[in-house]
Amino acid sequence: MTYLWIVIGVLLGAASLLSMVRLVLGPTILDRALSVDVLLASAIAGIGAFAAFHRDPTVLPLLLVLSLLGFVGSVSVSRFVARRHREAEEEREAAS
Repeated sequence: MTYLWIVIGVLLGAASLLSMVRLVLGPTILDRALSVDVLLASAIAGIGAFAAFHRDPTVLPLLLVLSLLGFVGSVSVSRFVARRHREAEEEREAAS
């Protein structure tokens, strides 16, 4: 059981580290938004693994709130990017 915890910790830590690198170096806002989603998914996976191993159902509302936060954040960023893209196209059409 201890080895399993070590493997889970290493894998989630590697995913989080790579995601933080993309968050810092990402050239676009979509890269950064995706890295935040991966960080949130890693946190959800870690909390879920903790809850499963300790048979503790009290963290399920936290998992629900985190997943809802990730969904709302992704939708918000995609709407923001779509609006910026649409405004840029309208400006190009008006200039020509």
